[in-house]
Amino acid sequence: MGLLSIFLFHYTLICGILSHGTPNICPALCQCAGHKAYCMQNGNKLTVIPPLPPNITYLKFHGNSLHEITRRTFMTIKANNITEMDLSNNRVSTISADALEDLTFLKRFSFSHEILTDGVILVAKLLHSISRSIEYVGLQNMHWNTVPNLDGLINTTIREFDFSYNYLEFLDGTHFAKLNTLRELVISYNGIGNSNYSFDGLQMITNLNLAGNWFINFPNFTNMQQLKRLHLQNTKISYFEQKNFDGLAKLEYLNLNGHAIRRLLNYTFLTLKSLRTLELRRLSGQLYYIEPYAFNSSSLRNLSMNENYFDFTSEFINIFASVPTLESLDLSYNNIRVNETDFLKMINPLPKLKYLKLVNVKFTFISNNLLRSLRSLRHLILSQNNIITWDGKAVFGNSTTLRVIDLSNNSITIVNDTSFPQPMRNRLKVLNLEGNPFSCSCNDMKWFYKWMSSEAAVKLLNLDRTSERYKCSSPYSLQEKQINQLDYRDVCPIDPTLLKVIISCAAMIGSVLLVVGLLYKCRWNIRYQLFKLNQERKRRYKRDGYVSIPRDNDYLYDCFPVYADEDIRFVQNRLMKVLEEKYNRTLCIRDRDFGIGKVFVDNITESIEDSRKVLLLLSNNFARSRWCRFQLQIALHRMTEEGRNELVIVVLQEISYKYLSNSLRTVMVTTPYITWSDESSAERMFWEKILQEIPSSGMRRTDSVVEEVEINDSIAINSG
Repeated sequence: MGLLSIFLFHYTLICGILSHGTPNICPALCQCAGHKAYCMQNGNKLTVIPPLPPNITYLKFHGNSLHEITRRTFMTIKANNITEMDLSNNRVSTISADALEDLTFLKRFSFSHEILTDGVILVAKLLHSISRSIEYVGLQNMHWNTVPNLDGLINTTIREFDFSYNYLEFLDGTHFAKLNTLRELVISYNGIGNSNYSFDGLQMITNLNLAGNWFINFPNFTNMQQLKRLHLQNTKISYFEQKNFDGLAKLEYLNLNGHAIRRLLNYTFLTLKSLRTLELRRLSGQLYYIEPYAFNSSSLRNLSMNENYFDFTSEFINIFASVPTLESLDLSYNNIRVNETDFLKMINPLPKLKYLKLVNVKFTFISNNLLRSLRSLRHLILSQNNIITWDGKAVFGNSTTLRVIDLSNNSITIVNDTSFPQPMRNRLKVLNLEGNPFSCSCNDMKWFYKWMSSEAAVKLLNLDRTSERYKCSSPYSLQEKQINQLDYRDVCPIDPTLLKVIISCAAMIGSVLLVVGLLYKCRWNIRYQLFKLNQERKRRYKRDGYVSIPRDNDYLYDCFPVYADEDIRFVQNRLMKVLEEKYNRTLCIRDRDFGIGKVFVDNITESIEDSRKVLLLLSNNFARSRWCRFQLQIALHRMTEEGRNELVIVVLQEISYKYLSNSLRTVMVTTPYITWSDESSAERMFWEKILQEIPSSGMRRTDSVVEEVEINDSIAINSG
């Protein structure tokens, strides 16, 4: 069997050499660029490592079929002096202990995405043959719950070990204690939880990545006094304070992205005397308060808080007063709800700021005297806001350092010679105005059109690559036309009458769109007001002497559930099966019981009148749905009108604070609610409470017609 394997190997190797040509030519199934070779996604077409050009020192071998990794596997590249090799997803089934013996120049080795029997043992043996000058070893996505024995790396120059995306549940620092040169350890996206770790043996680590693990409480890093970079993003931590960072006096970089933090406390980072960069991005939309001295620091240079959707109101204008060393600030994808004066007060304490990024912060202005406060500013990024115009002299007149301005995707329609003063334009390196709705009328576009044709503007605006993003939005005849492809006569036509006609048509269309937009935006309020008007007409109808024939005291239904479309499975699989099939309650399900051909609002009103209880199934889907909120308003209106308080509230999931409307918040505060849980004991208690709140009427109504005088005028609203 051994002789057969040797024969097949040499046969395949010879065929590979013949098919790929001389070693000076990149193999047909690979791609070469400079000193790098990429042999990827060939499956069974590539079962050996082919000879490579002599200048290749980097090999990425992914998605092929090696099956066996032995010393012979690398015979074809032995003379290449390979310094970096990445083997991934090659269907490896066995590894020999001496496989890497001949790769004496290897400095970086990555072996990942393999399902290998006894892989932990085989790789541990393999490491004994690795180059003594190795600096990086990566074993990612191997489905292992333990780290291989690393004795093979003793007396090497290993500096970084990557064990990310595995199933490790306990981190034992002593596992790495013998690796005296190890400084960077990546154990991200494993299963390490509270107390399932020991940092003993990691005292010399300077870069630690524990992102994506299952920590709930902040780990204790007291003994890791050499730590300079800490990645702790995307865990389950929801609280941290100053004492959590004791002992980290050398920490320079801290990543706490992706945590459900609700409050940042005063002096949290004060003891981090060397901290330069702090990342607090994507905090699950939970952050609601920042205490005044939360960022107090004498060393912090870079702060990133983007994608938190936090409301920066006038209450928070002093939060940067205690961090005067800040040079880079990113508050993108938050809501800065302050006026120009308060915004200047917010950034005034940052005289060293060089980089300011405020993408999609709901800005409608650029503050006058902005650069008088930020005298060191070099990059100003204000894209994706609603900025229309500004005073060029007041905003940019004092600028001597600004080199990059990004105002892309705003609402800018006019750019003229005063928008950016000439001295500042001469100093700028980049001016990004793409994606704005430019007005291409003669008066509005004349200067900008001529300036765009100049060599300086082409370079400044990067028109060679982004010209398709500079388009006209008006007048109508030039909509979506690229500005730099227009003829001057297109911008300033000779016939003024034609120009006036175009402007008039554009104004009429704009007015219609505005009215339609307002009607669409206010459509739910309009529907609700029409509903209330119809109810008032019904009351007047009764006062005029027309009285409904009293109905039977029995209700047609025991309960009318109000739910979001996305929660229909809970209604069908849980609510209906338990209450109707098991406990004989009668439910009015809109998808089943609403009358065909009736206006949807009338169906809702009649269902509430015919139901003993109204059951609200609250979830984030419910809170986001305008239609659900509309049904809630009708239910509240009807019950207030009739003096009933028969709401039963079920909370299917914790509702995000940002989705809570005023009415929904009021209902949850003033009315007791029942919380759903999948746990068996909790579920049993849940149904007991539901049955108490929704008693059976004792019988099912089967009559299809109820005798009563009905008012036939319906509210002019459909179910859409």
